[in-house]
Amino acid sequence: MNCEIPLLVVAVFVSIAVIGAIISNNIRKILFYNCKIFIYYIWVCVFGTYSFLGSIFAPNSPENVYRYVIPYSWIGQWIAGVRITLYNEDILKATCRSVDTSQPYVILMNHQSSLDFLCMSQVWPRRCSCLVKRSLMFAGPLGLSLWLTGQIFVDRTGRRDKVSRLVNRAVERIVDEKVNIFVFPEGTRNREREDELLPFKKGGFYIAVAAQVPILPVVVSSFKPFYDRSDNTFKQGHVEMKVLEPIPTVGLTNDDVSELAILAHSRMEAALKEIKSTVQPYYSSNKEKYN
Repeated sequence: MNCEIPLLVVAVFVSIAVIGAIISNNIRKILFYNCKIFIYYIWVCVFGTYSFLGSIFAPNSPENVYRYVIPYSWIGQWIAGVRITLYNEDILKATCRSVDTSQPYVILMNHQSSLDFLCMSQVWPRRCSCLVKRSLMFAGPLGLSLWLTGQIFVDRTGRRDKVSRLVNRAVERIVDEKVNIFVFPEGTRNREREDELLPFKKGGFYIAVAAQVPILPVVVSSFKPFYDRSDNTFKQGHVEMKVLEPIPTVGLTNDDVSELAILAHSRMEAALKEIKSTVQPYYSSNKEKYN
C-alpha cells in the first residue's frame, strides 16, 4: 500500500509534465505560425504601398507589377522560407516572357493561398493583368493598389451580362495593349487536395477563345507539406513549378470552351500528380531541414 501511493504520485506528475509539454509545443507552434504569417503580410503591405506610390505616375499600367513588385519577390520567399524550382523555363522564355511581346497569352495557374504570389512572380510577364475578385476593389488601399497596377476585377455572381462585360474588357486589353491575362481557373483556393484540381471556371477560356490567343498552363505543387492554416503549420518549404506547352485557340469558338477547359484541366492535373511524386521524396530525404 505504501509503495502504491508514491507510484500514483509519480504517475500523476509524469502525466502533468507530458500534458504540459504538449500544450507548450502547441502554443509555440501557434505563436510561430501567427508571427511568421504576420511578418509575411507586413511585407505584402510594404510592397503593396510601394507599388501603389510608383503606380500613381502610370495608373492602370499593365507593367506596374513587373516594375515595382516582381524585383522584390525574393524577399517574400526569404521571409516565408520557401525555395522554388521552376521547370520548363525555356517554354516561358519562348512564350509570355519572350523578347517579342506581340503575342499575349492567357496564363492559368492553380490557386492555393496568399503564398501564390511568390509563385506568380516566377512566371509573371512584363505586361500582365490578373483577374481578381471584385470585392477586393473595396478593400481600402489594397483595392486602389490593385486598380493602379492594372488588375481586372471580376464579379463572381455568375450573371451572363457581367461575364460578357468581363470577357470584352479582357479581350480589349489583350488585343489593344498586348497584355497577358493571369487567371486562377479553379476560382477559389484549393487547400486540401494535394494532387487534384478543383473544377475549372470557364471565364479564362472564353477570354482566350474570344481573343484567339494561346493558353499557357502553369502548375504549382501543394503547399500543404509546409503550410497548413488548419494545423497552424508554416515551416520552411520546397515548391516545384512546371510550365506546360501552350494550348492554341485559333479557330475555336464558344462552342469549344467546355472541351478546352477539360483539356487544360486534364493536362494540369496530370502535371500536378507528376511533380507531387518528385516533391515527396525531396521532403523525405531532407527531413531534418524541413521539420
